[in-house]
Amino acid sequence: MRNFRKLSMAGTAVIMAVAAFLLGSCEKKQLEPESKEVFGSICMVNLYESGTEKLYEEIFNRLEEIERVFSTDEKAKEASSRVFQVGNESKKYTSMKGFAIEEIKGMAKKSHADCLIVNLNGKVLLRGEKSDKTPWKVGIKNPANPNGMSIAIITGLTDTSIMTKAEFADEIGTGKKYPSVTVIGSDSIYADTCSSYVFDLLNKVGETRRDKSSVEKIEEICEKLRRIENKIVIVDSDGRIFASKELEGYIGASLDDYEIVFR
Repeated sequence: MRNFRKLSMAGTAVIMAVAAFLLGSCEKKQLEPESKEVFGSICMVNLYESGTEKLYEEIFNRLEEIERVFSTDEKAKEASSRVFQVGNESKKYTSMKGFAIEEIKGMAKKSHADCLIVNLNGKVLLRGEKSDKTPWKVGIKNPANPNGMSIAIITGLTDTSIMTKAEFADEIGTGKKYPSVTVIGSDSIYADTCSSYVFDLLNKVGETRRDKSSVEKIEEICEKLRRIENKIVIVDSDGRIFASKELEGYIGASLDDYEIVFR
């Protein structure tokens, strides 16, 4: 599972931390996918055979509306928030992008769009399956070389969100012990806020000897997510990729100097 160099990756769409490999389509496309800049980054929406000019227009109008009013819309901010326990304190995380993706998912479902891909700056939603029944493949970008080959490939996903919090080597202030955290689940808001929470938790500074080790924390995180049917992929700076054991058989390292450890 560690050598995926020979995988065919035709039709790759890479944005920030996650790359969605779009091999084929659900059915014959009626329209090309739409890509526009929202929230300071590019959002790609592909509705395949369900795509119409009206539906694409409605989706991007809604995204622009969210961007315009989100900071003053208390109901939207509350709906896009999740609370996590950090030590003895509770901390609230908010995800505008997770909220936006959930809005797109709801609009697509209402319009009976059975096959859908959204890639919003590394926040990916997959819905439905391709016409040839082969699974989607999703790549996680290498934090040490964001412009190079993906660090890992996940396959067999559908009707799920893949949300990543990452810090890349070419960013100011890099040097995190765990530079990339990806959470996979059905709720885009939870997956996105959880990836931020775990990223902060694992990269917390000033730990004492009484604190749990990083590996113990990862094991605990994997177990908690397992209970609510979420999965996680954590990249560390020492060449390891920690992944939920439920992903065994579905994830492989793309680079020889990385190994996958299942928890």
